[in-house]
Amino acid sequence: MNLLKAVCALAALAGPQLVFDESAAAFVVRPGEETEDLEEDWPW
Repeated sequence: MNLLKAVCALAALAGPQLVFDESAAAFVVRPGEETEDLEEDWPW
């Protein structure tokens, strides 16, 4: 869950973030989204 918190913080500062895993699955985190709102969908 630490990665999700980091991505949310980065999105708040730098804009939308596109996160990939080793299999090229992607997940987008947008500014204003909170960790609690994304936990259910976060694949990692």
